[in-house]
Amino acid sequence: MKLKRKTKNDLNIESKIVRQNANPKLPAWKVLIVDDEPDVHAMSYFALKNFEFDGKTIQILKAMSGQEARNILTNEFGIAVALIDVVMETDDAGLKLVDFIRNDLKYSMIRLIIRTGQPGMAPEKEVIERYDIDDYKNKSELKSQQLYTTMRVALKSYRDLSKLDYNQKALRKILEATPALYQAQSFAPFFNEGLTQIIKLCNISLDDLNFSLQNGLMLAINNEQITVQFGTGRFTNWTENAEIEPIIQMCSAYLVEKSKKSLPLDLIPLEVHHKLIGFIYLENVQYLSQIRQNFLYIMANQCASAFENLQLYLGLKEANQQTLQMLTVAEMARKNAEAANRVKSTFLANISHEFRTPLNCILGYTQLFGIIYSS
Repeated sequence: MKLKRKTKNDLNIESKIVRQNANPKLPAWKVLIVDDEPDVHAMSYFALKNFEFDGKTIQILKAMSGQEARNILTNEFGIAVALIDVVMETDDAGLKLVDFIRNDLKYSMIRLIIRTGQPGMAPEKEVIERYDIDDYKNKSELKSQQLYTTMRVALKSYRDLSKLDYNQKALRKILEATPALYQAQSFAPFFNEGLTQIIKLCNISLDDLNFSLQNGLMLAINNEQITVQFGTGRFTNWTENAEIEPIIQMCSAYLVEKSKKSLPLDLIPLEVHHKLIGFIYLENVQYLSQIRQNFLYIMANQCASAFENLQLYLGLKEANQQTLQMLTVAEMARKNAEAANRVKSTFLANISHEFRTPLNCILGYTQLFGIIYSS
């Protein structure tokens, strides 16, 4: 979807709303081959140059020694598989490299395959029992087809382990972020925290993303009006961003024709008990893997529930303030009534006294005249 806007120089500029990263490609599987024989590298490259698994190709990293492999592993993130020779600069250089990967770097997911041409120097049973490797192959056995099969099995294992690791990280992120959403006592920090945590959730490492998702909006619905509450990335200053209006229009169209119109993937509705209360807009969310989108919707549901909770809290707080104001007015009215009652009582007491004084005189004279007449 494109929008035409004019700059100060009255130039029409095409600004893209959902296409900042047009169809990003899946990153390749990184495979490290560690061997001091150039022929082994050449054979491996020939066997794997057209390899593809789960929609992704292979990027081969080459190391001629254990030390060179250490440097690559220290600086290169996300290596999925390492094919390691045993005898290189030393008789056990490959085994020391395995120990370095597992115990120093703490890389537990990378699949390690020992591929040796001198099995007598590193007996299979001893190596498997002592070192945390995933497979053991003799170079003479690992020809082109066998290498293809071994690589596919190793990558499948790495992919599944990566998904499990991502699931744990994503669930932990949601569990850690949710309390802060429910503790918010005003809208501004709530929307800030909600969108920030959603962006972080989407960018948790998993080898299916070669771009960073940063641009997003949180929108709320109040009295059938849609307003932007918070933005990140290039939407941080949303009040001066001409690309906001088409997004609001898409939300409004969905709000008006909810049963007839479907939303694009980058617009996520916030619903509680089938009541629409807002939207999350995330640029390029359509390029996230299904597993990422699933957790994104879980987080969006948490935001929706927390948003409803905040609305109820603020509504009760306002009602409580109104009640306190009414009680204050009632208390003032009571005090005013008591004061008026005291003034009335004082007035009546004074009037009664003023009336009693002349009446007492009259009664006195009457009694005196009565005595005189009777005598």
